[in-house]
Amino acid sequence: MNTRAFSTVRFWSAVALVIGLFLPWMTIGGFMTMAGYQFADLVRHDASAKNEQIWGDRFHPRHDARRDAEQLNATLQLTASYLIYCGPAVAALCIALELSGKRPKVGYLLAAATVLGALGILYKTENTDVVQSASVGVFVTIAGAIGMVIGVFIPSRSQPASGGASGATRAPGDTVSGSTAARG
Repeated sequence: MNTRAFSTVRFWSAVALVIGLFLPWMTIGGFMTMAGYQFADLVRHDASAKNEQIWGDRFHPRHDARRDAEQLNATLQLTASYLIYCGPAVAALCIALELSGKRPKVGYLLAAATVLGALGILYKTENTDVVQSASVGVFVTIAGAIGMVIGVFIPSRSQPASGGASGATRAPGDTVSGSTAARG
């Protein structure tokens, strides 16, 4: 197990993103909460019902812009409901890879983009009541995703700094045995 993984921002942000999926995402009526994975199921069920209603009378001769917009919103919501699961799954895979010694920076970016994209889609397509009832899990998930993006671009301490082959910079006059600086 790679213990250096515990010192990276991206690692802990991925942990926060995975935990955020199980925290309350929505408060209903002030006393009932819904976790992220339950929220995704609700959105998927709602979007599927809207799609069935729209496609059920698709041969109706009247096609208008409102109906087309409803169909697009329902399709986007259905896609976003699946993406809510994909982000934490990719983040969990990145955590496992990080612990094994690999640095899956692209995976972190993919997980963050997936979650932020899904939440952006839901924000644009849902009504304001859903957005206003957002709870702590949504904010932990967003913070985790943003932290992963920031963490990918912060150099880790295990990477050598610029200035020499060994990563350490030497002042003029310092000698190191066995190197060309010591000879002369």
